[in-house]
Parts: sequence; C-alpha cells; structure tokens
Amino acid sequence: MTISLTHIQGIGSSTTKILADNGFESVHQLASSTITQLTKVPGFGAVRANRVISAAIELLTAADDSTAKAAQ
Repeated sequence: MTISLTHIQGIGSSTTKILADNGFESVHQLASSTITQLTKVPGFGAVRANRVISAAIELLTAADDSTAKAAQ
C-alpha cells in the first residue's frame, strides 16, 4: 500500500512538489529524514520539519498496525 505525502496533515499538492523537487518523494523518506535535512527544503523551518517527520512516522505506524490486524 502506497501512502501519499498529502495524507500528512499540512502537506498539499504544492508542498508535495516542493518536497519532490528536493528529493523527498515518499512518506518513508520523510519519516527517516532528520530535521537538518528537511530544513534545507524551502518553507520548512525546524518546527515544521519536526512536525512533518513525526506525522510521517505516525502515519506509517498506523498503516503497519492496520496491515498487521488485517493479517490476523
């Protein structure tokens, strides 16, 4: 199952393009990035970067939990 970047609160289509232009094309990439890496993206300060990374991690965790429950 592919989770779109737009599933992250505060990430719309224009931000998705900015992220992609800067090498972030998946929720997995955001979840495994650092605040330092993400703050290099235009429009991302430390607070927003931290919030987006945390939201990406939560989204992946929820998807993993849902997949695990469906497999039972």
